[in-house]
Amino acid sequence: MGDNIFFTTKKEGEPEISLISWIQNKEWEKDPKILERVQEVERFLSQIPVEESGNNLKYQFTAWLSLNLNNETLSLIKSKLENRVLVDLGTGEDLINLIKFLNKMGVADFIGNDKFPKKDILSYGTLLENSGIKGAYVNEDMLLFLSKLPDNSTNIMVNGLDRSIISNQEYLKRLKNEISRVLLNNGVVLGFSTNIGEFNGLKNIINDNQPVFILEKNNL
Repeated sequence: MGDNIFFTTKKEGEPEISLISWIQNKEWEKDPKILERVQEVERFLSQIPVEESGNNLKYQFTAWLSLNLNNETLSLIKSKLENRVLVDLGTGEDLINLIKFLNKMGVADFIGNDKFPKKDILSYGTLLENSGIKGAYVNEDMLLFLSKLPDNSTNIMVNGLDRSIISNQEYLKRLKNEISRVLLNNGVVLGFSTNIGEFNGLKNIINDNQPVFILEKNNL
């Protein structure tokens, strides 16, 4: 997969496409391996109570803006996100401040994912477009959503997620594995107030005295 917002599918000679196009055109349905993975996740989700896979956290993105991150941390985040794609798992409703952050970091494509519908979702795409960001919103379970993505295809943001939000341990294990799988080879998983345990194959690259985490693959 490429390091920017585009990647080439596994079949030689096929054109580069964006992750947004991958989702909107349901490209995963054309890949038997990915389709099998999606169906397996659907079976798993059908066997657990809905509330165990995530409660509705009314997260406000203003919290990010009040973290007072130092310039070194902001520069590091921007170096990883600029002109690239970012997926926000459990995206909040504070779109105005979210867009301010995306613009400040130079994000090119943005996909928000949440299984709980947003009251202002009709304005979601318009706000992003008016800010010069290509965007999409996917209203479904985050594990199911991730299962549809190709390997090494995106950066990930996840905020305010812990075991009080997701109580099913098998779900958490699968979620962390999927996040690691879809992460760009030199991309990052970032966020704050998230406590769901260690990620296999990922390491924190930020000083512990900063109120955020920034994870990247161990082999870099």
